[in-house]
Amino acid sequence: MTNEDAPPQRRLLIVDDDAEFLDFLKASREESEPQKIVAHSGAEAQRLLADPQYQFYGIFINPRVSRPSGLSVIRSALHHRPASPVVLLLDKGQESGLGEQELRNLRVKEIIRKPLPYRELVRLVAPIALSFDAEAALAKARLNPSAELGSDKSANDDLFLPIRAEDFLSGSKSFFDVFVRINSGRYVKLLQAGDGFEPQRLENYLRKGVTYFYIQKALQEEYLKYCDHLASNLAKRTDLSVEIKAAQVLNAGEETVGFLKRQGLSDANIHYATKFVSNVRLIVNDLKAEKETFLKGFLSNLAAYEHGVSTSMIAGILCNSLEIQMERPAAIVGVAALFHDIGLYQLPQELWDEDESKMTKEQIALYRTHPELGGEILSQMKGVHRSTIQAVVQHHVRSGRRGGFPEGIHSAHRSKVGELVGISDEFSKYIVKFQSKVTGSSPELLAALEREVFPGFSRQIIYGFRSAFFSSTSKAH
Repeated sequence: MTNEDAPPQRRLLIVDDDAEFLDFLKASREESEPQKIVAHSGAEAQRLLADPQYQFYGIFINPRVSRPSGLSVIRSALHHRPASPVVLLLDKGQESGLGEQELRNLRVKEIIRKPLPYRELVRLVAPIALSFDAEAALAKARLNPSAELGSDKSANDDLFLPIRAEDFLSGSKSFFDVFVRINSGRYVKLLQAGDGFEPQRLENYLRKGVTYFYIQKALQEEYLKYCDHLASNLAKRTDLSVEIKAAQVLNAGEETVGFLKRQGLSDANIHYATKFVSNVRLIVNDLKAEKETFLKGFLSNLAAYEHGVSTSMIAGILCNSLEIQMERPAAIVGVAALFHDIGLYQLPQELWDEDESKMTKEQIALYRTHPELGGEILSQMKGVHRSTIQAVVQHHVRSGRRGGFPEGIHSAHRSKVGELVGISDEFSKYIVKFQSKVTGSSPELLAALEREVFPGFSRQIIYGFRSAFFSSTSKAH
């Protein structure tokens, strides 16, 4: 991340890791133009978008950004910066993978192709900023706040979302009806969706001391739901490449997909994995997970969510390889794999890396409660299959001397789903561990799994695992 200027000045957010293009922007920027701040990954962009200390004229996103994907960054922008314009930056020959209607529904302002001089980027998202000193106007206005915004509490307040007035400086058409709150507590519409503030009108409001406008929360939530809908249905599209679908599915799991492709997994297997996880997401939506405090916290934890999606992808492929017969594998295996560590993330953060060598005896004892804690959390959710709950409780149970935990559950009584989720969890961690070392089918990785992981699992699971992920290596091994 490049922080070129100290807050609170407003900047352009560039979400891209193209060093040549970033150098070009730096060289083409005039001193009088707003500064930029760069995020090289989806996770960096999400952190910046969620941080209220940063203010942005506009958000430029390369759809190829990863960890997590560009679609995830767009969703984050919709959530945290609903009035800030979003522009897609495409490389030469790159396609967004999204249709015109989808882009409109994601409220993407425009698509541009690189390279484009810095001033052109500024004109796209901040034409008023080039001729109007908003910071000076706001500083003056705050010294003498207008009575136009009231402080009385209204029952309607829960229905509206405050948006900084400066976010409308782009001159873009608004995707929302825009309201102002008056002294009586009522909300009065100032702008119709599809229209944009005239510069003179916006300047007048800023000078009067109006620091916030308001949009209806329900409409913003519709845009967020559309992001989830789009992510969940990409796997069904026949007009997109496997790479685009794999990169976008569930806004997570890109590193796992890339690793599996390097392992030589077929497009059919990758397609199955993305479709499997998309089905898991639809099931989670049906569970109304966003309304449950525990699940909402888990889904908003980027590292937890990424690992859960990765584990779910692996479990889906393995389930298919083993030809395990069950009526709803995504609802049972997929949900268990996604939420297998939900109990862990209710414990202190120093336990999250699951490295017992760094823990005290007391910490180990606490850490080993997380499978049962996870089972308790899921058992409170309507619609979660009992086999899913059982698998979450048992995903650390191991065979032989390794034993695992919780104590009192013998591996002979471990469910196949619990064992399947357990080995998928282990493999997901090893993918991260070996990510920088592996460029193809890796005997080194397989040797590590044989030595450190396979002894804890049954022959059937190990056979299915080898067949699914290491068939070429196993033959040569």
